[in-house]
Amino acid sequence: MRRLVANEPLLREAAVIGGLLFGSFSAFWATMVFVVSSPPYHHGSRMAGMFGLIGLAAALAASVAGRVADRRGARFTVGLGIGITAASWLLFSVLGGSCGGWLWA
Repeated sequence: MRRLVANEPLLREAAVIGGLLFGSFSAFWATMVFVVSSPPYHHGSRMAGMFGLIGLAAALAASVAGRVADRRGARFTVGLGIGITAASWLLFSVLGGSCGGWLWA
C-alpha cells in the first residue's frame, strides 16, 4: 500500500477527496437528528431515520454517476460531486431554517 500511495498521485487525490466528501456527508447526517428533534420541529429519531430514505436516491444516482464517468471522465464526475455537495451546503446554510418548514408544514 505504501508503494501505491507513494507512486500514484491520482490515488492520493481520490483518497483525500473521498475522505473529505465522506466527512461532509457524515457531519450533515449526524447532526440531522438534533435539528429535527429541537424546536420548532419536535420530531424524534424516527423522523430523522426517515431521511435515510434519501440515501436511496443516492444509491440510484450511483449508476448515473458511473455512466457520466465513462463518458466525461473521473475528474469531471468527482468535480460534479464536489460542486453538488458545496451547493447543498450553501442551500442549507441560506434556507436551512425554512426548508424544514416546507417539508413538515
